[in-house]
Amino acid sequence: MRYGSQYDFQLASWTLLEKYPESYAGMRYRDKGETAWMGFNDSIPDSALALIRTLPGDVTVEAGDLLPEALIDPTLDKVRAAVSTEKHKALLSFDSVSQTIAIQVQPNNPAPDDQLRSTAERAAPNTSIRVERVPFVEDDIEDSTLRGGAYMVNSPNGSPYCTNAFVMRKISDGLKRISTAGHCADGKTTTYYRLHGSDGLDSTAVSYTFSRWSFADPDIALASSGTFTPSASFYFDGGNKRQAHTAAAGRPSLNTSVCHYGRTSGRACGIVTETNDDAPTAANQVVSDAAHAPGDSGGPWYWGYHAYGVHHGTDGEGNAAFSPVHTFIDFGYKVWTTS
Repeated sequence: MRYGSQYDFQLASWTLLEKYPESYAGMRYRDKGETAWMGFNDSIPDSALALIRTLPGDVTVEAGDLLPEALIDPTLDKVRAAVSTEKHKALLSFDSVSQTIAIQVQPNNPAPDDQLRSTAERAAPNTSIRVERVPFVEDDIEDSTLRGGAYMVNSPNGSPYCTNAFVMRKISDGLKRISTAGHCADGKTTTYYRLHGSDGLDSTAVSYTFSRWSFADPDIALASSGTFTPSASFYFDGGNKRQAHTAAAGRPSLNTSVCHYGRTSGRACGIVTETNDDAPTAANQVVSDAAHAPGDSGGPWYWGYHAYGVHHGTDGEGNAAFSPVHTFIDFGYKVWTTS
């Protein structure tokens, strides 16, 4: 019941985001039976209310001075660029409940809090800003020699250093690529893709064709498919596979359920606790309370048969973090799905 209901709510949220990008402020899914929340900047369109009334549960709908969900990422990007320097970077997150951008800087950052706040307010007018000084704990990039799912290895018989998440399809011509975390491609041009043991450990040489990984970028990469035939499927629990029927059109909403697969953690599930949060080496991550451990980097985040993200590591505070799959669209790719 909760599985079907959650997807109904999430699909409605993405539909509202697509139809009303200038006003829809997002959703917080109900937790433990509580009422869901949906927000709009200024007024609520009648057709949006009609859609919300079809949902299988109670929804509190709020209209007010709310930041539209479509503007959260670009707003955080502007603020991050304004308050960060090469030597002193800032980590940002957005709290949809308080409608506040939190800016975290190191205690030794020479800029006074008032200066950081005023600089951020110029980049994001009419948005509440909070400055916090905290020591950065470097995020644990979860690479190890034990990987679940499909392996990324340096040689056909070598030890795994990463896994991959989903097969991606180029929007313009249908070309297939393998997705993984950007830090997995760091310093590499060629590598090998190797199947899980239950599928014979067969391997093929591949080349990294694209990667992004920095405190101002998501943590994503693509590699060629080598001699293998791509499939719209993924390992989700040990050697068990399933198809990717759909891919998230946006970020999963607060309090929705998500799962990921990693060699160390196995299959682990939790709820979304942050929708837009900077990790020390990756921007605009989705954060979950799901269990995670070194060895999980690059793996798939999903719910049921729906693709959600690519595992990054931690958010710097010990929580699991992933790059949402829709960020690949900016670079011309989408998750290859059966639908």
